[in-house]
Amino acid sequence: LMLVAYVAKAMVLIASQESKQKALRAQLDKVVGDKHEEQLAKMGAILAQGLLNGGGRNVTIALRGKGGFPRMNAVAGMAVFTHSWFWHPLTYFASLAFQPAALVAVNEDLKMPVMSVISNVAPSTFAYPPVLSDKPKKEAKIAKKAVLSTAARAKKLKAEKAKVKAEKDGGAMDVDGGAAGGEDAPKSGEDEDAKAEAEASKPEPASEELDNPARVVPAQEKFVSFMEGSRFLPLKKGASAGILVCKDTTPGEEVCVVAAAVAGDAGDDKPAAGAGADSAPAADEPAPPPAFDFQP
Repeated sequence: LMLVAYVAKAMVLIASQESKQKALRAQLDKVVGDKHEEQLAKMGAILAQGLLNGGGRNVTIALRGKGGFPRMNAVAGMAVFTHSWFWHPLTYFASLAFQPAALVAVNEDLKMPVMSVISNVAPSTFAYPPVLSDKPKKEAKIAKKAVLSTAARAKKLKAEKAKVKAEKDGGAMDVDGGAAGGEDAPKSGEDEDAKAEAEASKPEPASEELDNPARVVPAQEKFVSFMEGSRFLPLKKGASAGILVCKDTTPGEEVCVVAAAVAGDAGDDKPAAGAGADSAPAADEPAPPPAFDFQP
């Protein structure tokens, strides 16, 4: 039962606000990490995490299209997914029900122009969940070294002798003052914490601009609108998500389109984004095999 419950919760909360997913994500992490948990519960938690993070957290489950008509491939995929209990590889059919949670504006040539839309809601409301970290939650505290009384007396005596010697030589040596100054000097870690607190205390803007293409989850669609005086406007009035064909209000001007990033381009010697400095450029695709007759 827990397997079905976790998967059902994930299907309901996919592409929703992080504030609504936070409790479920914490529960799933706990179940997966608990070695005393039942195997079926762990399986359900892993499947639920996969649904919540599906498509890089850029998709949602939709059995109907924007026009209200059923998406038959999504319906068939979800129907097969419900039978994955009998054969686990059927789990992958759930991806047929995924629909991109995005706004992609294209012109008459089906190219993405450089433009922006306005989202009339705070950026953190529909922001990505925080990135998972492999660092331990609680940092190990360094135990203070025990200092013996004899060592402290010897150190004090050494400092007094050095001070007397400096006075005799006529030099200025402020041993205690230097030590105090070192203690009062701000540490780099404290500076970083202060900067982080200052950034967090800044008031969050009530809206933000989203560049084309942009991530727009279903709950965010009602807050997204095209800017006044925008050059490109959707042909379908009121549309604010999905692939939108837009008309150009000033067709005589030059159109700047979004550059398509192609991984492993033969004409580009630079490594792809995210690749290391020592990464070599990707080789050309091999030629397809020649035609042949298959004899079962």
